[in-house]
Amino acid sequence: MPAPVINKTQSSLTFGLNQAFSFQFVASNSPTSWSIGANEVLPVGFVFNPTSGVLTGSGQTPGIWLLTLTATNADGNSTPEVFTIGVFETAAGQVFKQMNINASTWVVTLPDPAAARTVVTGSELPALEAAAGQARYGDDVLFKIQLISGTSATALPLVGARFSMRGLDTEPPFFTTAETAFRRTATIESGLFVTNYWLYASLEDSALSNFLAENEYDSSTEANVICEVELVFERPSTATGPMLQKVTTIPFLMRVRRDTVR
Repeated sequence: MPAPVINKTQSSLTFGLNQAFSFQFVASNSPTSWSIGANEVLPVGFVFNPTSGVLTGSGQTPGIWLLTLTATNADGNSTPEVFTIGVFETAAGQVFKQMNINASTWVVTLPDPAAARTVVTGSELPALEAAAGQARYGDDVLFKIQLISGTSATALPLVGARFSMRGLDTEPPFFTTAETAFRRTATIESGLFVTNYWLYASLEDSALSNFLAENEYDSSTEANVICEVELVFERPSTATGPMLQKVTTIPFLMRVRRDTVR
């Protein structure tokens, strides 16, 4: 019998925070045991059964993790396969956004720009500048970072990223994602290995709530927030200078709303 082949039809798994689950990994050729990467740590609250290949538990920390699995039978080991595990706040909406970053200008483009909002006669709503994207307070946002050179994607050695938010007149940022919010995944597309970059942000933060309360007149309107993404690249081993290089994108506005869209 040949060695097992792991089924990756569902390679990205998402679970609610503190929500009990059970997921069965599947492989052909009757695997008798499973193993995870030697240096990988399961999220808090997760339990993996190396005999059955079942992942159970309940995630206790929001974030994104990578899990490398190998299935084994009497005839050998499978090719290791990488799965992406996301744990999200169940009370919030789960939103996917592709974030395009120009590697020459470091300008950020989002898929849902917000138009400028002028003062309406007789209304207490303030004017708002045009914004690069929109979000809702309380949402879990999963950014897929795409680095662009000209009009094409470019492969740069991105090893870390952080998303931050600050007020229009405040420094430093009142919200910054943790290091565990960034992950890299590799997939095969059209016969080629493609690396994808993911950045998770839970927009349910007391500082963000305070900012919205201070910059809008009621709980169903919107406010502009200044955002930045700090990118960490790995230099080639032959390059001079530090091995890691940090680049911060051009600041961009994001329209954050509570309850409804005006």
